[in-house]
Amino acid sequence: MSPRVQRRCLTLLPFFIAACGGPASRHDANAPPQPLLHTPDPGAPDVPWSKKTHDQRVEYMGLYVFPKMRGLFRTWSPNAYKTFRCQTCHGVDMEAVRFKMPNHLYALPATGAEQAALAYDEKTARFMIDTVVPTMRELLGRNDPELAKAVGCHTCHRKE
Repeated sequence: MSPRVQRRCLTLLPFFIAACGGPASRHDANAPPQPLLHTPDPGAPDVPWSKKTHDQRVEYMGLYVFPKMRGLFRTWSPNAYKTFRCQTCHGVDMEAVRFKMPNHLYALPATGAEQAALAYDEKTARFMIDTVVPTMRELLGRNDPELAKAVGCHTCHRKE
């Protein structure tokens, strides 16, 4: 677990403790229940992607996007994606570039990207076009219909 993820977990720990009522030794059984502080859901799933803070985006990716994509890629090609990680899409320099996309993935033509990908490797391109892109549209475009329409090959792949 990276130091950044460890810090995030430690940051959220007091909220989990508070939600459980805190340590039992400090709990007065006769005291009226205290309302829980309202804290936003991690990753702010109801906030459009374009309005999320950097930290909310990182949380959202970790909680919603990463598990979904890891499952899709591992189901499609278990051996190739046995070690699916954030770096699989974002590159080894992901933190240095603040997770900016497109990053290290191979470039596709600026126009006709789908056709070029299909001509190069139809099986992989079909998986990307029919499964990955629609799933990313759904995940990143939640509450953000304009972004959903914009998600495509060049969301992740550089243009030639």
